[in-house]
Amino acid sequence: MRAAPAIVSSALFLAGANATAAPPTTPTTSAKVTATTVTAAPVVAPPPPAAPVVAQAPAPASVAAPAPPTTRAAMRSAAPAPFEDPTQTYYQLGPRYRGIVLPGFVTGIFARQAQSQYFNNVGLELDIRRDGFSLTPSLSYLGMSTDPILFADKSKPEEFARNWSQITSELKGLMLGLDMNWSTPLDHNVFLEYGIGVGLAVTFGDVGVNWVYRDASGAFVPCASTSDGSSRPINDQGCAPGLHDTNNNPARVGNYKEPSWIDGGNKPNVLPWLSMPQLGLRVNPTPEFQARVGGGMSLLGPWFGVSMSYGFEQTARNPPVRR
Repeated sequence: MRAAPAIVSSALFLAGANATAAPPTTPTTSAKVTATTVTAAPVVAPPPPAAPVVAQAPAPASVAAPAPPTTRAAMRSAAPAPFEDPTQTYYQLGPRYRGIVLPGFVTGIFARQAQSQYFNNVGLELDIRRDGFSLTPSLSYLGMSTDPILFADKSKPEEFARNWSQITSELKGLMLGLDMNWSTPLDHNVFLEYGIGVGLAVTFGDVGVNWVYRDASGAFVPCASTSDGSSRPINDQGCAPGLHDTNNNPARVGNYKEPSWIDGGNKPNVLPWLSMPQLGLRVNPTPEFQARVGGGMSLLGPWFGVSMSYGFEQTARNPPVRR
């Protein structure tokens, strides 16, 4: 009975050995197996890592642009230059020139054939400026010389030579003036100025007066003596004192010098100056330097002028205050 298990074990061992040594099964079909080339799949690079997502802050709401400054103080604080302290007084000295036109229609109110005249006014001015207001005293020379001018009394017939006179002015004046100007900024260093000017000129020099007679050509000739033109027709005569019903003594011949008001004549001793209105531009490229151009209407007539001046302040040492 003990031999049975041994026999079973030997049978199982032989069966396993035969199964391992058996040759592969030969296919029953006669078709040949064709080799197939296998292509390798392409190597694909892995995608880059995704960038970290950063939360963005919401866009700020639009801010309205600040309104442009409208007051003088605001414009001073917003302007880049020049640097001036509105609480400080600035002094600037320099030359100036003015040209004054005496229009012919002004003298034409009193005389026939009146001509326009041009006078020169040259001098120095001191500008005293504080917070946009300038006081500008000046001392200047006023030249009022003219070429010989024919005048005729409009109240008398002009066909008579005796009603005409030739006048030559060599009048001059020394004028003391004062301008008062306010300014409004147009830019950081350009200002519109407006104001008035007053002054008084003390005059000196001569005013020559000559009666005239009419020659054969019809031209007026100054009388060198009271007998000149006595042979001409009565309408052409004008040198004899008897032909003049008023103001005939002394005779206005030989380039007679008209006396002043103090001496009972017609030559003025002083001339008032009033300019109103007057307008101009002031340019301050630096706090130390300024230039002006302007004009106005005076008692003598319209005028235009230019000036430039330099300051005494060492503004670089002062705390800069934008004006």
